[in-house]
Amino acid sequence: MTTTETAAGNAEDQIRETIDAFMGAMKRRDIDAIMSFYAPDVVAFDVMPPLSYVGRDAYRKSWDTGLSMMFGPLETELRNLKISVSGDVANCHALNRMAMNMENGERMDSWMRWTWCLKRSQGRWFIAHEHVSFPIDMETDKALTTLEPEQ
Repeated sequence: MTTTETAAGNAEDQIRETIDAFMGAMKRRDIDAIMSFYAPDVVAFDVMPPLSYVGRDAYRKSWDTGLSMMFGPLETELRNLKISVSGDVANCHALNRMAMNMENGERMDSWMRWTWCLKRSQGRWFIAHEHVSFPIDMETDKALTTLEPEQ
């Protein structure tokens, strides 16, 4: 294995650890820990409006709103995770399942598309861009929140 391949492998391991730690922070609903993974200038495309959030402080408001709507245990699962690293930048994408009880008593259990673009700074990986979305039904213009990944 070349030095470059070893460095990319180590970076991929670090990113997997970052993803695991992020998911743990989500399950604990630890907003400060969640936000510590984002770069200060993050640009996020979330499932909740507006179309984009620019900056960690702006995106924190979306997280505050989302977390306040969730009750009981939060379940997460990533499927088909792919990570690509080049130097101090990386991209990863997966299908992401989130399940929880909502404040209105309904159970949400949905798969969505999830992408992170990361940058390494001072030995840590930070989320520079996040995109989370559902496909939509083109006839009804409604999010398709009940789709499941193919086996």
